[in-house]
Amino acid sequence: MADEEKLQPASQPEKAGQASEMKPAGDPSARISELVKEFEQAKLPFAKLEGLLPQVKGLSGDTMVGLSVLNPSKKEDRHKFLTRPQFEASRKLMAERLKVWHKMLASSDDTEDLRNTAILEAQSLEENISSNLTKIYEEIRPLEMSYRNAQQFFANCAPSGDPVN
Repeated sequence: MADEEKLQPASQPEKAGQASEMKPAGDPSARISELVKEFEQAKLPFAKLEGLLPQVKGLSGDTMVGLSVLNPSKKEDRHKFLTRPQFEASRKLMAERLKVWHKMLASSDDTEDLRNTAILEAQSLEENISSNLTKIYEEIRPLEMSYRNAQQFFANCAPSGDPVN
């Protein structure tokens, strides 16, 4: 009996993961709701989930909303987040973050394995960002040098004070 209970929850996330991979990308608010329902069906306490995705600032300085807005006890905040157009970018970002978490949690039951997978994924993403930034810098370097040369030219051409007076 205990073995059957262990097998059932393990098979449910796989089915949920397969179903989510087959669906085309649609409305982010609907996708967020689906992912939150999948987490709720997995009987994960919302308080623990809320701590996993904190509210942080993105590269542009905008605040990325965490799971706190999807808390079932805060219906008004949840409704605003899921329906208002001003939160569309945050909804898309939240959907992507939840997909990553769902994929990670569904991949293994062993926490050490999950930790190692997350570390490897983070390292590969950091390497990707570093290589992309290097390529960008190499591409814009001639433009930057042109601007600096033009700035230096105009600085040298600027009239200096009258030496006679």
